[in-house]
Amino acid sequence: MIHARARLHKNPRRTFIALQALTPIEFVVRRELAKTDENLAGLVPGNPKNAQTKPTVERLLAAFKELNLFIQRQGDTIVGHLVEKLSHLQENILSILKIPKEIYNLSFIKIRTDKEIDQVETNFNLAIAT
Repeated sequence: MIHARARLHKNPRRTFIALQALTPIEFVVRRELAKTDENLAGLVPGNPKNAQTKPTVERLLAAFKELNLFIQRQGDTIVGHLVEKLSHLQENILSILKIPKEIYNLSFIKIRTDKEIDQVETNFNLAIAT
């Protein structure tokens, strides 16, 4: 906790931007739940039946932390797809926020060009050098 506070004081601009992005998520979810007199169950770890009428943004985002994107390189081809399907809770959160669940349709196949391969190798060498 002490380290987290030190980071907050070290970079207040980044903290301010993060708060500006996260606060509306919490506000919108709470407002929509109040409008419909509903609640969200499954946000509390270890207690999936505990229903929340005023969930925090931390718990809302934590509901998405177990999603994994599988990316495999096969020669000049890169293949990727979302490993898990969205849970009912995740779909419900997206619905409340009016975000289409199709945003998580992340399957793709990309054939890299020679220019892209050169750029990746250059970036990789720079990363190793630093």
